[in-house]
Parts: sequence; structure tokens; C-alpha cells
Amino acid sequence: MASDARGFEDVLLKAIEEALELFGSSVKEVVLFYCQTRHGVAREELPRRLAEFVKCLEEIFSYAALIIEHQVVSNLYSKLGLRFTPRRHWRLLDYVEEAKRLQGGGRW
Repeated sequence: MASDARGFEDVLLKAIEEALELFGSSVKEVVLFYCQTRHGVAREELPRRLAEFVKCLEEIFSYAALIIEHQVVSNLYSKLGLRFTPRRHWRLLDYVEEAKRLQGGGRW
């Protein structure tokens, strides 16, 4: 079970990094540095500390954080072989919980 959770976290971390990379490697590194220094969230902790990651995005990008969240979710669902359906008022945390639930009977 622990290895299943770790596998999901690895996929989620990759989805986060790829979404940030769309803005360029410098922006990605700035966001990761900000999360580490302002909130004490290291890169490898992002999947377990998503609420703090979202807060970092909001502090840096304000409303544009939603665009990054959407890209993370799109990447995650694609990697998991799930169909991404945008839902009104859902945020990153909601989608990640749904992905975990949908994958519950699968490999995670």
C-alpha cells in the first residue's frame, strides 16, 4: 500500500513539474524555491502538501494560479489514463482526491 501511494505521488510530482515547466525552467525553479523558503515545502513533498503548494501558487500568480492548477490536473489525468472533465468550482485538491478514488481499485 505504501509503495502504491508513493507511485501516485511520483506521478503527481511529475505532473506538477511539467505544468510549471510550461512557463520555463527559470519560473519552475523560482516557484520551487519560493515553496521551500516561504513555506518549508521541499520539491519532493509537494504531492503530500498540496494545500501549501496551492497557497504558494496563489501568492505568486494570484488568479492565474488556476491556470497552473488546471495544467497539473490535465497532466495527472493523462498520465493515469483518466478522462479529465473540468468541474465548476473544483480546484487541484478536489481533482487529486478524485484521481486517487478512481485509481483506488487500480495500481495505486
